[in-house]
Amino acid sequence: MTGLAWLAIEVTHPTINIGGIDFNVDTIRNTLIVCALLIVFALILRRQLHPGVPSPLQNATEALVEYIGNLTEETLEGRGIALAPLAITLFTFLLIANWLGLIPTLKSPTNDWNTTLGLALMAFVLVQFYSIKKRGFGGYLKHLLLQPPFFPLTVIDELAKPLTLSFRLYFNIFVGELLLTLIILLVPTWVSWLPGAAWTLFSLFVGAVQAFIFTVLTISYIAVATDVESGDA
Repeated sequence: MTGLAWLAIEVTHPTINIGGIDFNVDTIRNTLIVCALLIVFALILRRQLHPGVPSPLQNATEALVEYIGNLTEETLEGRGIALAPLAITLFTFLLIANWLGLIPTLKSPTNDWNTTLGLALMAFVLVQFYSIKKRGFGGYLKHLLLQPPFFPLTVIDELAKPLTLSFRLYFNIFVGELLLTLIILLVPTWVSWLPGAAWTLFSLFVGAVQAFIFTVLTISYIAVATDVESGDA
């Protein structure tokens, strides 16, 4: 297979048509792989949960869960919204999903805009739901529509959030995996391991950062949407 043919495979997705709708087969497969890896990790972690001295894996997991949980609770302080489990789940899923594409022959599910847009729309729905729940429907409409001359900007800002969330995550992962492929294809094999290894380490860092940013922005959007001012009540 030529380099151009291999590159074409890397930037496209094989599809299957069901009921007139195209589904990206590799994205579905890789998403299932991510879910399977998370289940296996949870089973391994469960077997290591023993009283007494915790294992290094347990210590690392507890530190991560505690950090994200505390960050979520501090961001949503006083609002009575328990989103820490969602934030932890979202971060761990995105972390593994972003890293999966570094394994040869696999792609990150987040290398597909369908995945990132779906996650962003989930965040968008949560923002609107908790805003209505906290402010009431009247307060929600007042905040969104009844603030001339700013209400067009408020609506545009709300509608732009899922787009910016999805594009930020998608392009960072897509470009990272594309550049790794280009390094492998264009640099001679005997020397490609050095830039390839360096870019892989950088991609691990970027994948973790992007998972964290997506999670924090989701929680921050909900915090802003549920910040009830005296005029909203």
